[in-house]
Amino acid sequence: MQTMQHESTTRKAQQAMKDLILRWTFGETDARPTSLQAFDMLECSIRFAKILFPKASKYVVVNYLKSKRSEFLLKEIQERTQIPFIFLPKSKLLNTSIKNSFHKYIPSRIAINKYEIFLDSDVILWTIPQTIQAWYGSNGLLINTDWNPHRFGIYSEALKKSHYNAGIVGLPPKFTITLPDLSQFPELFHSEQGYTIIQLLKSGLPIFAISKKELFQANAKDWVERKYPNLTKDFAGAHFCGNNYAHYFHWDKFYKEEIWNLYYKKLKEYETVRNNKGNQ
Repeated sequence: MQTMQHESTTRKAQQAMKDLILRWTFGETDARPTSLQAFDMLECSIRFAKILFPKASKYVVVNYLKSKRSEFLLKEIQERTQIPFIFLPKSKLLNTSIKNSFHKYIPSRIAINKYEIFLDSDVILWTIPQTIQAWYGSNGLLINTDWNPHRFGIYSEALKKSHYNAGIVGLPPKFTITLPDLSQFPELFHSEQGYTIIQLLKSGLPIFAISKKELFQANAKDWVERKYPNLTKDFAGAHFCGNNYAHYFHWDKFYKEEIWNLYYKKLKEYETVRNNKGNQ
């Protein structure tokens, strides 16, 4: 009974979230190679989102690319998924040497009067987390919970009690995260996340944190070397940290087949429901 109630709530949420924008950030760095996993995870994430959030607007914002090959692969994904890709001009690029820091906030908002979720391209949702359903329609801020906390760069001391992760950030209408002066940052790799969380906490707005029970993190210390069993049954999604840059191969080694199989199952169910409505 509880499962049926949750599915009913999810269907209502899918229909209601018409004032929502989903945006993925994709970019490369000079320091680390890009894994082919990155392109596969991005496409999988988009395809699930088209089922879960059919009323929402969707965009991929692309910053720095090292090769024409990467551009070709992204344009293929764009053609297959049929959503807009925004390729930032060179004049908008910031640091690209170690990490494409702060590019997720360029532009700061796609539509200031809507709800907007910023997704890292290695985040895949196959069910709408209940926290996202609770956040949508509020004046609050959405953030993810980190399984490996305290990665906040120059903000580590200020956030020593924080367990947040900026792989998913959700903003209500009118709220923006202002880009800082990057020249003042001695470290950018983890400070971007620390800066984001500081801005959210300073706002005084309610914080909606996606829990560890909702979103798995593949590089969690207890699972970094092994597969989590029944991933798609126990969680609403996963964050495959480190897989974009070939630091880890969790996606290819452990989870790719299970998650893509679930996608095609959900796609068939979604198309059946849609066709039944069309015949009524």
